Amino acid sequence: MFSAIFWDRGPFPPARIFSSPIAKRARSDGVKVRGYISCVLGCPYDGEVKPQAVVAVAKVLWELGCYEVSLGDTIGVGTPRKARELLRAVAGSVPIAHLAMHFHDTYGQALANLYAGMEEGARVIDSAAGGLGGCPYAPGATGNVATGTLTGGAQSIFVGGVLTVGANQVANTYTGTVTATVDYN
Repeated sequence: MFSAIFWDRGPFPPARIFSSPIAKRARSDGVKVRGYISCVLGCPYDGEVKPQAVVAVAKVLWELGCYEVSLGDTIGVGTPRKARELLRAVAGSVPIAHLAMHFHDTYGQALANLYAGMEEGARVIDSAAGGLGGCPYAPGATGNVATGTLTGGAQSIFVGGVLTVGANQVANTYTGTVTATVDYN
């Protein structure tokens, strides 16, 4: 699987020109391509993001042949209502079964936002061991929702279907060893 098609809000022609040959080559080589859109629920520079801007980019990624489009709340400012509205809008151009949610937990809303997305029919969720991560171009962004938080929340909401073996053990191992602070400036 190839996951390098990445777009920051808005249908930027240079990104489309760059991505199209990559997607075509990957498809011709039998490689699955996953598209990513960041800052879908808020931008650290421009503030609010209109769902239609995200829809336009998702549609292009889908037409390029991405088997899945990941919607990233990169700075973690989303709310359940906004997540639900965004997924409804994007699902008009990309089937919900081919949308993924990649929600950072900056303000503790990721789990609630993911649950709202699951109520809309989304079933693919990105998570990070121990919530590690962040974003070099989004000042103050924390990591993606922690896998342990996600699986614990899913088990309390749903019955079965959640594999948790080792998730917290891995997270504890890595969060105990990663102590560096990175200055992206």
